Amino acid sequence: MHIPENDLMVQIFTYGILSVIWIHLGAIVWSNYKNLNKMEQQHHVPDELQGTSYHPEAFGLARLYAYQTLTFRNKKTIVEGVILTCVILTNGIGVLWDYSERTVALIKPYLPLKKSTSWPWLGIFFFTLCYTILERVILYLPELEEFEIEKYFGFSRASRKKLTKSFIKVSILKVILWPVYLTAFSWGLQKLSKLIEDKSWTVLSLMGFSYWLLFPTLIVVVILANSKQVQPLPEGGLKTRIDSLADKVNFPKDCIFVLHSTKAKNHPNAFHLKFLNFQRLIIFESLIEFKDTSNPETLHIQGKGLSDPQVEAVIAHELGHYHLSHGFWGVTYLQLKTLLSYLLTMWLIQYSVFYNVIGISTYGNNSYLIPGLIAADLFVVQYTSKFLDFLFAIFQRYTETQADKYAVRLGYGHTLESALVKLTMDNYIFPVDDAFYTVINCTHPSMITRMRNIRKCMISN
Repeated sequence: MHIPENDLMVQIFTYGILSVIWIHLGAIVWSNYKNLNKMEQQHHVPDELQGTSYHPEAFGLARLYAYQTLTFRNKKTIVEGVILTCVILTNGIGVLWDYSERTVALIKPYLPLKKSTSWPWLGIFFFTLCYTILERVILYLPELEEFEIEKYFGFSRASRKKLTKSFIKVSILKVILWPVYLTAFSWGLQKLSKLIEDKSWTVLSLMGFSYWLLFPTLIVVVILANSKQVQPLPEGGLKTRIDSLADKVNFPKDCIFVLHSTKAKNHPNAFHLKFLNFQRLIIFESLIEFKDTSNPETLHIQGKGLSDPQVEAVIAHELGHYHLSHGFWGVTYLQLKTLLSYLLTMWLIQYSVFYNVIGISTYGNNSYLIPGLIAADLFVVQYTSKFLDFLFAIFQRYTETQADKYAVRLGYGHTLESALVKLTMDNYIFPVDDAFYTVINCTHPSMITRMRNIRKCMISN
């Protein structure tokens, strides 16, 4: 079947997608540039940190770490924008699809297939295989550079060899499983379509809607699958403190766990997750003060982490999210974003002009849906999701302030403030952010803003 040409619509669609890509690129790069300028203008430790445990040495390290990470993000964002622009202007998806079909046509005579068999699934498999390999190759260099930055500043426990080994392992699994999954998906779509009078869009809609309903559950399953890393709090003074706090605010103590992270990046953190009757309050192992001084290999993390009272204050903050139902809104947002992404994808892949934009001029059966789905996600859906994340981050910054106020009302104001100072030093977080940078990139207010809000709340209480 030949898709009719519509040059005007193709050009509008093409330049519309390119505009979105470069507007996003410009916003990220400009926000990072403004934040770098803000850092250059801040020559000394902010007044709010004077008289606290904040060390001037940490200020210099935070400036260096922020410079490295912001420069890396700018470079990564620009390269990503250039690659996507080249893929669109050269019809990269369509070229890869045509290459896959020609390759299948060449090898088909040597396969044990019937001559009358069209066998579109082999083309889908080969296309997805090539796409996945290219994606993993392109991803390796920026991931390696980011690892080197994290390693230099002591946030990674892994070696380059271990990182590369892990990356290759994940890549092999993805290269094997992803083509098989999409091929099976396309095959199942066509078979089910025939059962209900070739209404392929009905079947695709049912599949997508089911995915939307199950998506939040999948997140919970992923966490449960890592049960070896997620363990209950060990007995001791910290557990006694947190259990007492949980009883005070009527939070189930058996839902509090410690995450023993094995990832290359290991920044201290804590979060609360709730879905239906399932909930977890997770404390990263790196959040807790490291007290073992006997192992020389752990010198770089000795003295890092929070004291037991400070961890308790952070948990009080997380319990604020629990009591104010912030987790519910987070899961609801995730569902709505997934649903909108699904609807947008379904809308895009129905129109021939979209296939003209990505360079696919002919199609048959349902095989064309796979490159359409990939292109829709790559060029449109991911940027829609980023825009929605930007809007939701406004609400997230508000919830962080509310959770801080909740902890203050429980009597943890001074301890929470000292915990923020310690986390700022341990993570080499530059204490001052440009306002535009915060709006574009951050889900939390800057540390100075949080300290000001905590002090105002303590005065009003």
